[in-house]
Amino acid sequence: MAILMHTKLKALGIIAAVAFTLIRAQPLSATQPTQEDSIINLLPTGHPPFTDEELHRYNKLRKMGAEAHTALSKELLSTNDEYRIGLIVGLMVEGEGDKKIALDAVRKLGDRRLGDTEKDIKVRLTVILALGKIGTAEDLGYLENELNAPLDAIQINSVRSMALIGDDKAIPLIERWANKNKHRLPNAITELEKARDVIRKRAGEKSDKGGGIRE
Repeated sequence: MAILMHTKLKALGIIAAVAFTLIRAQPLSATQPTQEDSIINLLPTGHPPFTDEELHRYNKLRKMGAEAHTALSKELLSTNDEYRIGLIVGLMVEGEGDKKIALDAVRKLGDRRLGDTEKDIKVRLTVILALGKIGTAEDLGYLENELNAPLDAIQINSVRSMALIGDDKAIPLIERWANKNKHRLPNAITELEKARDVIRKRAGEKSDKGGGIRE
């Protein structure tokens, strides 16, 4: 009987020891970097010009394309650093592959309540320029609103991005802006004429490709 009890206690001791080992091991496994962490760790931490090693990481992210966009979009929407925002948006816009995740992230970034501070203006310009490259007709409303910004640079870049989207609906919006500002901005009519040409060209390109989000 004593031997049997000793055997049972020994067995329980082994089970307890194994359980304790598993409990201790659990936090260690939780600290292992995820795939998203590995992607974010590739982001250069310094400002241009990049070191050779940072440039290698940057190009690696560009080539990953849409594969990296989920992680990059989460990082984009969790930071307030205007330089990091510009870096991530640039990677997503210029990188390879589909731009659906990138466009969704840029739109959400534009939905922030951005003001007229130097920092916010940089972010607004980042959004505006990105929409000119990957935006659709759905983004004309956002860009039209930016035509009322107090800064000429925001207005003019909004006009150019509206043109690059290549939808005819942008023409009356830009015409209204040009007529309103032609006496204040000498190049307003020139911007309108350029926009018309770009829209016609873009509309033809999209017609050939069947429309949709640009790659």
